[in-house]
Amino acid sequence: MSKAFEPPLTISEVEVAFERCTAQQCRISRGIKEGGQGSVFDATIGNTRVALKVYAADYVEHRAQREVDAMKRLTSPLVAKLYGDGFLEIRNERCFYSASVFIEGEDLEEKLRKETLTIEQTEDLLRDVCSVIDEMWAHRIVHCDITPKNIMLTTNGHFVLIDLGIAKHLNAGVTSKINCIWGTPGYLAPEQLNGRQHLTLRVDIFALGLVAYKAITGRPPYNRQPNIGSAKPPPLSRFIAGAGHLDKIIEQMLNPNPIRRPRSGAEIIRMLGGNP
Repeated sequence: MSKAFEPPLTISEVEVAFERCTAQQCRISRGIKEGGQGSVFDATIGNTRVALKVYAADYVEHRAQREVDAMKRLTSPLVAKLYGDGFLEIRNERCFYSASVFIEGEDLEEKLRKETLTIEQTEDLLRDVCSVIDEMWAHRIVHCDITPKNIMLTTNGHFVLIDLGIAKHLNAGVTSKINCIWGTPGYLAPEQLNGRQHLTLRVDIFALGLVAYKAITGRPPYNRQPNIGSAKPPPLSRFIAGAGHLDKIIEQMLNPNPIRRPRSGAEIIRMLGGNP
C-alpha cells in the first residue's frame, strides 16, 4: 500500500504545524502507523493524550469530515471518542486532522501475532463490536472496514472499534462508487467485492465473522486465501474444542447471501446467550 506522505512526516514538523495552525501545544511521543489515508501519532494536546491522525493533502476532504461526523454522533464507550479536528498547513499543503482520545491497549492484529483469543474473549469480541455495529446502523452508518487492525483490545479487556475512515453514510448517498471497492482485502463481504452500491450493516457482520474466526483459530476461514464468500469455512471444531455454539453463529455471519446473515448485532448477542 502506498503511503500518504513521502518522505514520512516527522514528529517535529507535525508539532510545529499544529501549534502554528491551532495555537495549541502538541507533543508527540511516537508514530503509530502510516497508510494511504494519512499518518497517526501518539500525542498529547494540553493534558489529554490522543491519537492524532493527519490526512494526506489529496485525501478527499468530505470523506475525512464524514469520519469525524460519525465519531461525533456515536455515544458508545466502545468507539474511539473524538477530541478535536481541523486543518494543518504541512509542506505547503492544507491537511485535515482529527484527534481521538487515546485508547490504552493493543490492536487485535498485534495481539493475534502472539496468540489466539480464548472462547470467552471471542464471545466478548462479538458482543462488544456487535453493539457498536447496531449503534452505527441506527445512524445509517456502515463501517465497511472491520479488521483486526481497526479493533483495539483495551487494558480492561474490552474491544473498541476505531478508524471510521471509509465508513459509509447511507443518508449522505455515498455508500460506494460504481466499480470502486472500499475496504481491506480478506475482510470484504461478497456484496462489497461485487461493487454493490447500497450496503447495509450485514457487510460489517460478515467482516466481524471473519475477524472472530481468525481470532479463535489463528487463521482466516478460506484456506489462507482472500475471502471468497461462497465456500463454507472449515468448522471451528477442527481447530478448537468446545466452540460448537460459536461455530453456528460464525457460520451464519459468513453466509454469502446477506439476507441469510443475522439481521442485527443484537440478534448475535442473543445467540450468545446475552441481552443486547
